[in-house]
Amino acid sequence: MSLKKVWLRMRLRMTGSHARNAWRNVKRILKGDFRNNTDLFVYLFGSRSITYLNRRHEKRALRLFERYQIDIDNDIVEFPGFRCPNFFNDDYSRIGMIHGSLDILFPAAFNVILSDTEGPCELGEVRLEKQEVVFDCGANLGLFSAVAAGRGCTVYAFEPVSKTVPYLRKTGALYPERIHIVQTALSNTCGKARITDNFMVSTIMPERQTTDDPMAEVDVITMDEYVHRNQIRKVDFIKADIEGAERLMLEGAKETLRVFSPKLSICSYHFPDDPKVLENLIKQANPKYRIIHKYSKLYAYVP
Repeated sequence: MSLKKVWLRMRLRMTGSHARNAWRNVKRILKGDFRNNTDLFVYLFGSRSITYLNRRHEKRALRLFERYQIDIDNDIVEFPGFRCPNFFNDDYSRIGMIHGSLDILFPAAFNVILSDTEGPCELGEVRLEKQEVVFDCGANLGLFSAVAAGRGCTVYAFEPVSKTVPYLRKTGALYPERIHIVQTALSNTCGKARITDNFMVSTIMPERQTTDDPMAEVDVITMDEYVHRNQIRKVDFIKADIEGAERLMLEGAKETLRVFSPKLSICSYHFPDDPKVLENLIKQANPKYRIIHKYSKLYAYVP
């Protein structure tokens, strides 16, 4: 191979979108954030490494289904206290079902908590109670919505990604009186925003978008405005995993946090300063909150 071709390959490898995102991952690692560094992993070891990781997670999930004798041969998967569609039957949603089983379903049903996952949605005082009003922000397939609805809660499932909503509707169909699907993103303003139009990782945060991402325009609204427009009388629990936009959601939920003091279960790993920024926003809205940082999440409640 000529030196010219070698140089060209090096330039392509060092300047492509994967390289740019990998360098962002390196910067996060240097700041002490060792989570969510998928792009660096792909850059160093190739895209097959992600396939390996997904297969590893899939084996763990399938072992749990076998251990707890949860049948996944039917269209509906029955857990103690709740049910959800069998998303293993669809290649598009299979990865979401795998990760959701480890992060949401088995922690909720059997208190199985794996240390290398994002962490459970419930911890300590931050737990679902019957007849609560729940905001599932970044509902995706609706697995957490199913858990909450199965426990007798009313759920507002926010999911702006058009490719994902049909799957969420399958979950909603199991609890038509309890799950209300809202195809809108939560932010600190009302209007429109551009979002990466991916199934697993969709974000309205420009810092997390790349030039290779397919994009779509979606409606955005603040939580305070949504509560006001729909005359929602209380909000008891907020779960949020919205790929870095958690801070925008909290900026638009100050009145909700001040008036209702909902329990919070929020992912805090998308940006290195997430734990500090999110905690400050919560405390500014309502100083009475007690905050716990554990796993890759922030849990908060008012005693």
